[in-house]
Parts: sequence; structure tokens; C-alpha cells
Amino acid sequence: IIGEKIYIVDNKKVGYSISSYQFAYRKLGVTEDEQTGKISPTFTLQATLFKATPIAANWIQQIKEQVKAGDELWFFDVIAKDAQGRVMYAPDVKFKVK
Repeated sequence: IIGEKIYIVDNKKVGYSISSYQFAYRKLGVTEDEQTGKISPTFTLQATLFKATPIAANWIQQIKEQVKAGDELWFFDVIAKDAQGRVMYAPDVKFKVK
């Protein structure tokens, strides 16, 4: 799903072009306390702005190689335009990997 083109349509199936959107990848990782050596779970977040769909190939490859249960992927701040050039925001979409 991550490598697919994004489409925006309304409830009447009218399509909108995408001007830009942000994509974030929240993944579970670990950190080590340098003094105690204790390892604890933590999340890291990578996000960037895209102006083309699908997301860049290097992002797709990295996510495919690293994604695991508990990670989250989401598209937000999606800016779409209708045929008359009017700008609007599309709803955010979030996926949690199981």
C-alpha cells in the first residue's frame, strides 16, 4: 500500500489533484542508558513534505525493509485542489501495522 499513488475523491466520486501532503513513519526502536546499560523501548518519527504521489522511492524502500508490528504510517496536511483551482484539506489517514 505504501508504494501506491494517492487519490482524493469526494462522496460524489469527483477527483481532486494533490498539491502537497506530509507523510510520517513512527517506528518502535530502543534506547540504551549509557550509565546503566538498561535498554528501553522508544519511538522514533520520520516525516517529510511531498508534492508528488506516490511517496519517493527511497522512502518506500526504507519502510519496506524496516516496517514491523506496532509501527504507524500516516498521511496528513493533505492539500487538494478542485477543477476550479480552489484549495482544501483532505482528511488525515493513519495506518497501524499489525
